[in-house]
Amino acid sequence: MIQKSLLLFALCFVSQLSWGQQGPLKEANKAFKANGFYAAIADYKTIENPKDQTLLNLADNYYYVSKKNKAVDVYEKNNTVDISLNQDALLRFADAEKATDKYDQSNAILPKYAGKPVNIRKEIVESAEDLPLLFDLQILDKDSEYAAFGPSLFQDKLVFASDINKNRPIYSRTQQPYLDLYSATVNGNTLTDVTLFSEAINTPLHEGNATFTKDGKTMYFTRTNDKYKRINGVKIAVLQLYKADFTNGEWKNIRKLQLNDDYYSMAHPALSGDDKALYFTSDMPGGYGQGDIYKIDILSDNSYGDPVNLGASVNSDMQEQFPYISNKGNLYFASDRFMGLGGLDVYRSNSINGAFAEAYNLGETVNSEYDDFSLLIDAQQETGYLSSNRGGTDKIYRFTAMDNRKHQLTGVLTNVETQDPLSQVTVALYKEDIKVTEILTDAQGQYNFSLESNSSYRVEAASQNFQPATRNLIIDRKSKVQLAMDLALQPVKKTLAERNLDNIYFGFDKWGISTEAQKTMDKLVEFMKENQKIKIAIASHTDAVGTSSYNKKLSQKRANATKNYLIAQGITTDRLSTTAQGEEHLLVDTSLSSQQKAGKNRRSEFRIIEN
Repeated sequence: MIQKSLLLFALCFVSQLSWGQQGPLKEANKAFKANGFYAAIADYKTIENPKDQTLLNLADNYYYVSKKNKAVDVYEKNNTVDISLNQDALLRFADAEKATDKYDQSNAILPKYAGKPVNIRKEIVESAEDLPLLFDLQILDKDSEYAAFGPSLFQDKLVFASDINKNRPIYSRTQQPYLDLYSATVNGNTLTDVTLFSEAINTPLHEGNATFTKDGKTMYFTRTNDKYKRINGVKIAVLQLYKADFTNGEWKNIRKLQLNDDYYSMAHPALSGDDKALYFTSDMPGGYGQGDIYKIDILSDNSYGDPVNLGASVNSDMQEQFPYISNKGNLYFASDRFMGLGGLDVYRSNSINGAFAEAYNLGETVNSEYDDFSLLIDAQQETGYLSSNRGGTDKIYRFTAMDNRKHQLTGVLTNVETQDPLSQVTVALYKEDIKVTEILTDAQGQYNFSLESNSSYRVEAASQNFQPATRNLIIDRKSKVQLAMDLALQPVKKTLAERNLDNIYFGFDKWGISTEAQKTMDKLVEFMKENQKIKIAIASHTDAVGTSSYNKKLSQKRANATKNYLIAQGITTDRLSTTAQGEEHLLVDTSLSSQQKAGKNRRSEFRIIEN
């Protein structure tokens, strides 16, 4: 990452070096000051009985080439002799401990910087529940040897910076070729058709981090200055912003933005959703830390407004870099502030009424103990790309973002006929068919549940006098945080009539269930299966032909036959009761009626029992 290193080096190197040395130490210090870390490491390792400052310089060089395991070993040697580390060295020491998963040691170091107790992972974990998104990362081109970072999209291609081009000069700080912009097609987890983005854009200098207008006619990108300036005693070629126009299939009219300055960097351009503002990173004077995020307006005549610092809600006393504005207007950026998981972490600042709110760390599903940066996201589809060196080399990861918000479901239960609220009704919440919890509605018939994102739920309401009501819902990235779902319950006594669950009838002196009666009985079975809490009383009758005692026995056979049919269909016996009424409750006077009319007496009736 060009920008991370250059900003840090310009500000911190001079205070770390000890002059007046001879031989290898002098050469090592000279290489260190010139950002030649590999050469400096080789020279420092030849020094016998190195002093404390020499060990510290060696540790810093290991740190800057991302050999943090070795950096930790040397920093710890310094610490054992209790040398007085300055604030910047303390932060590097603590960050190197994080990179080796020694968070307890990092927590012990950081209070010397922060002036208060620190527990990095505890704070990250505790804030995880409040994060809006969780990330599922997949590395692209895992087995490739080249570095790749700073993704952006142009047409149907992924554009990124890489050191693939072996024809470029070797950059002494990384001992790899200078960076160029490349484009590629993303096929699953593979990059295909990897080609130089544009010969007109790429030069023997570093190029990286491009952004494109929505119409694809204009791009902004980062390039190192072709002039070296001595800044705080160190020769530095700062980073600068460039602009180019896409005309007839070629990038032309490539020029520096007039806002650039030879004595400070401006890099990592990102456009707002309407292409009317340009965000970037700079270490220009007057900022909060070693590198801040700024914004300039792009005016109608293609000139630019003055740079505006995004303020303390975004910027810190450390480095903020790689801004990106999502299509929802939220700001994503990377920062190495000391409360992060390690190296650069990705942060988000929500856009609220045109201003950026307090930034927060996006947590362990996207950040690691190494550098994680340069995120771009399609906030509608919640997919995107990220850069990270967690595997040892800068690589691009694609991701799917999942909604992590807690959703609140509220609702009111009412009587479907009277519209009156129903209090003290049990409402149960199921997640993937497993009961999570149940509550009783309050005096106003209200209930509420807290729901997790990316989950399927079922809500069931049941009362002894009402038919249960069930609703399913899926919580996904499109779901609102506040959800409402009212339920209207049907009084049970009305339900039988509405379903035409009439009496069933028997032939003369018969107790078998006829085909016609089975149709009614099957409706009753369906109803009872839907309403597991209700019970049914079966009352069976006869006509007045024959003796009273015979008819009593006949009605009992009819009641048993009715009950047994329901049991055969899966209704449990504890939900059924029977009575044999005989000829006691005639609907039609047998002596005065025809045989057909008298058949109305030969019946089984159904009644819902209050329970």
